[in-house]
Amino acid sequence: MEIWRESQKDLPVIERKDVVVCGGGPAGFGAALSAARNNCKVTIIEKYGFLGGMATASMVNLMAIRNLTPYNDETFPLIGGIPLEFLKRLNDLGGTVLPDEALRLKNIDPVVPSWSNYLLFDVELTKIVMAQMLKEANVTIRNHSFITGVVKENKTIKGVIIESKSGREVIMAERIIDATGDGDVAFFAGANFDQRLDEDTLPATMIFSIGGADDEKIWAYLAKDPELKELVSKAPRYISQPDFRFKDIPFPLKIFKAKPPKGDIKKYNQMVRPGQWWIWGLHMFNKNVVDAVDLSFCEMTLRERVYETFLFLKKELPGMDKAYLDQTPVQVGIRESRRFHGEYTLTLDDLLGGKEFEDGIARGRVKDETAPFHIPYRSLIPKDIEGLLLAGRCISLTHEAATQVAPRNQPTCMAIGQAAGVAAALSIHDNKLLRRIDVDKLKSTLISQGVYITGE
Repeated sequence: MEIWRESQKDLPVIERKDVVVCGGGPAGFGAALSAARNNCKVTIIEKYGFLGGMATASMVNLMAIRNLTPYNDETFPLIGGIPLEFLKRLNDLGGTVLPDEALRLKNIDPVVPSWSNYLLFDVELTKIVMAQMLKEANVTIRNHSFITGVVKENKTIKGVIIESKSGREVIMAERIIDATGDGDVAFFAGANFDQRLDEDTLPATMIFSIGGADDEKIWAYLAKDPELKELVSKAPRYISQPDFRFKDIPFPLKIFKAKPPKGDIKKYNQMVRPGQWWIWGLHMFNKNVVDAVDLSFCEMTLRERVYETFLFLKKELPGMDKAYLDQTPVQVGIRESRRFHGEYTLTLDDLLGGKEFEDGIARGRVKDETAPFHIPYRSLIPKDIEGLLLAGRCISLTHEAATQVAPRNQPTCMAIGQAAGVAAALSIHDNKLLRRIDVDKLKSTLISQGVYITGE
């Protein structure tokens, strides 16, 4: 490989903060807000011009109701704290339906029962609400900034190197939280990780929306062809890629625009926008999403598929003849990439068995019939690195565990972020290493902030 040696240069240190959070998705949002509310000076770094991560940039605008409502006879939600607070703020603006209302409406004329467990939220309002909440907590928001390296002394991270229109700069911090999804900070710090790169790797997905449709005509067609078998049989005429999954088409049509069950009731699984239909999921498998070439190929190819799929629906689905392509995401949705080696690696058996841990700091649930499981604090601590916590889907878990939505669902990621923010604050205030903080104090602090860690 040809190389070019970059000349040595001094980089300006533009900030010194208590906590720097890298990545502005659900986990990063929860971490930054939490650390700031626990008396830390915080900066959050985000590569796009808005917050939200996969929830906004990739249009993954749904949350599992089971993670936001009580389990069995419990009288409180599975996950409380910042995720519920965020949804309440969003609901005040008309951007979602609260979990208890979603649960009440769940069985009203569900179209696809297995997908009636999710509530939707408004992508654009999410960007606004997240920014508002962070600004209210005096968090410094640095958008349009990429993490390109770390400042490291021995095993301890002291800061991050960012690159933006302003050039290369350094932000120093007492503690750093990696909520980038792909674990970019941990990667640059040299932390060990696993990454699946084969046919079993979870796919990258491109969601898109169509506007200008005639809802009544489409509902009438769905009544005649509920499984969309006749419609999908025509797809090969329009969609060229041989590996396209034709089953990707029927599901979203039924998920996102079920006919309102009674009058103008606000059903949880649609945003009640006449003429707008969301198509959930054109997938691509076996691509390395942390490789720029593979990621570019993936996104360009999926956008071509989006247009072909749109033309197919426009010509073949009654009610779509005057429709237009409404939105595609800023980036493809990522389910799995780097998973870092932590002090504890969460397994599929832990999830399915509803395993509880002494250092459990957040809860999740795989299915309605399975017991809640804990996310242990140790899974946030990368091995052999000091000064850094992981938050979101890059925490320490196996590939098999990552195949489940539960540990990487947005409420769970936000809850993990909240715990990471409190842990970072306690580490600073008590002058202890992140791996040496008082976990009981961490848990009691979270509980005092409305987080539900146990079923008691």
